[in-house]
Amino acid sequence: MAILYGTQSNGETLPVLVDQFGNLLAKGIDGPPGPPGGEGPPGGEGPPGEGVPLPYGTDGQGLVIVNGEPTWSDLAPLPPKPPVTWINPDQSSKPSDADGKLVSVSDPYAWAQERNNWLKYPSHDPEGLSIRYGPWGATGYGTLEFEFGDMDGQILSLYYCLNSYAPNGGASYPEFYATWSDENIQLVNTVSSDSMFNPGTGKQNNMAIKQSFLFRRPVVSASFTFDANAGYMYTIQNELTFLGFEKEDAGTFALNNQLKLQKEVENLRKAFQSGITTDIDLSRPTQD
Repeated sequence: MAILYGTQSNGETLPVLVDQFGNLLAKGIDGPPGPPGGEGPPGGEGPPGEGVPLPYGTDGQGLVIVNGEPTWSDLAPLPPKPPVTWINPDQSSKPSDADGKLVSVSDPYAWAQERNNWLKYPSHDPEGLSIRYGPWGATGYGTLEFEFGDMDGQILSLYYCLNSYAPNGGASYPEFYATWSDENIQLVNTVSSDSMFNPGTGKQNNMAIKQSFLFRRPVVSASFTFDANAGYMYTIQNELTFLGFEKEDAGTFALNNQLKLQKEVENLRKAFQSGITTDIDLSRPTQD
């Protein structure tokens, strides 16, 4: 039996390997890499994520822990946010028609909410819950009592219509004041329309008012006291109509006010572009 040897480049000899049939077994030198292969078929579905059971639950379901295991379950609906409650409407106000006459209704508060001017600004319509008070110069016109739910960091807006009756039909200049019994309720915005002369009677002046208050801390209950005068010596009677209250999200309230300001600025810009001027001589450092 003979043994085959091969000689390496350095002169060293090594035995040559053959298979069981005597065929020479040899390994060539590795050639250069071939071109990349094409994209293969997609792989199978991977394992579920940790803590998320499959199949997924249906719409409206969420993960809950049952016996230490995550389980899909129907979610209970979120409880409604506690409302703001005006607790003394019958004691602090009376229903009044558009002519200022008191009317008799079984539920004054529900009746007022059905009026077209409820939660409307500007609204000069005096129909609604009238908080009647006496002649010009009187003070301490009324107090509204409220109970609150989750009002921390939110806005409460109140709407009114202030009416002044002047026998000579002259314009009055109403002034309105309001305070809360809790210092954590802070006034953040007041908007009011110009006093509007009512040609129907020749004597009535109406002013729409909306006031918005920020709750800096949670407040369970508080009283709201208002005071007003017409600022006109011939005014013989003032009357305030309460047109409702609403709870607003502080972010939404700020955004709406920003959009309103942008619209007013845009209207002002268009007015100047159309040729409207202020009659101010900008070449002079001051105006007489």
